[in-house]
Amino acid sequence: MKKFLLFPAILPAVITLFCLSGCGDIVLFDRTLQPPPKKVAVSCIAVLPTESRIDFDHTLSYKAAHSLEQGTVIMDSLLREELAGREKIRFAAGDLLDDTAMDARILPAEKARLAAAKLNCNLVLQVTLSRFQSRIGTNYSAQRPAGAAFDYRLIEAENGHVLCRGEFDETQTSILENLFTLTKASNRGFRWISGEQLLREGLREKLGECPYLPR
Repeated sequence: MKKFLLFPAILPAVITLFCLSGCGDIVLFDRTLQPPPKKVAVSCIAVLPTESRIDFDHTLSYKAAHSLEQGTVIMDSLLREELAGREKIRFAAGDLLDDTAMDARILPAEKARLAAAKLNCNLVLQVTLSRFQSRIGTNYSAQRPAGAAFDYRLIEAENGHVLCRGEFDETQTSILENLFTLTKASNRGFRWISGEQLLREGLREKLGECPYLPR
């Protein structure tokens, strides 16, 4: 069944209904501030090829595994796009590390150490894609919306300290299904976006929260 996003013409009624439901009583964010970690001097940041859930979950269906393979290719392209022009970024080619280093059983800190040694960097960016779902439909109607989930870690190679981390998990929904998506839907022009667009938004949002990855 096709799904349709809510268009601006009926937004005032939706906003009113939303606020009558108790807008003033909802706490959206924990505003407690944490002290920033000690800043680490950066020689360069090694960006590893995207890993995926396929590497450690062998129970996935063929369809899910195929979608993840497509998603990792897209994510690698987006990483290069988003990090292009930023200082001290070094992209690790897929064949930079041997099969042992890329074994899913090797801990992330050890992979970071090996990649750092190869590229002579002291920080390593690792991204793992756990879910990817392409949109089926058009910008204004969709039988299946786009969905994606990933996490990233920026690791100090010498000691394995995680300097930045973030998680993203979203399947696009209509405003009627989730009123909290109103602002996001407006920013998207009240359209169903593609899986690639969803990954781009999530990656830009999460990497933008890391002080070691300024735009």
